[in-house]
Amino acid sequence: MSGGDGDDFIDGGELSGFVRQDLSGGTGNDVVIGAGLDRISGGSGDDVLVAQNGGTNDWDAQILIGGSGSDLFVVEDMTSLAPGEYRVEILDFNGLEDRLVLDLPDGGSATNLRLTVLDDSYVQIECRGVPVTTLRGVNLTDLSVGDILLRDTSEDGYDYAQIVAG
Repeated sequence: MSGGDGDDFIDGGELSGFVRQDLSGGTGNDVVIGAGLDRISGGSGDDVLVAQNGGTNDWDAQILIGGSGSDLFVVEDMTSLAPGEYRVEILDFNGLEDRLVLDLPDGGSATNLRLTVLDDSYVQIECRGVPVTTLRGVNLTDLSVGDILLRDTSEDGYDYAQIVAG
């Protein structure tokens, strides 16, 4: 599913089973929402990419690719954190222009988070000891405190446009 030119809103929905959708915003400032095994791409523009209920391991992770522009990556629904139950891979996170929002259970406590550099080419983010998100092509020197925002899942929804505006 592709949005093409302009500012698009694409919600791939939640498909059951091992189904991978390719969701792309194209050109423009898009919001693209996927779940499960989806591959989500923003294209050019300042996009919001939302991962809901990510893949289950390294081989079937949900994939997010921001493309050019200042992108916001949102990892939602991290409420079930049994080992191997949630994986999101972000392939082109750029700490100079992109931001990451993590929905955290139990009040959004940063004490639940751990960042680990693996092979000096990507950072793995764990919550309560469970790997949930990997930033490919990134090391800790590429990140600052402001790059990762924590959201308390006990709060009701939020407006993505407000987060993008800063």
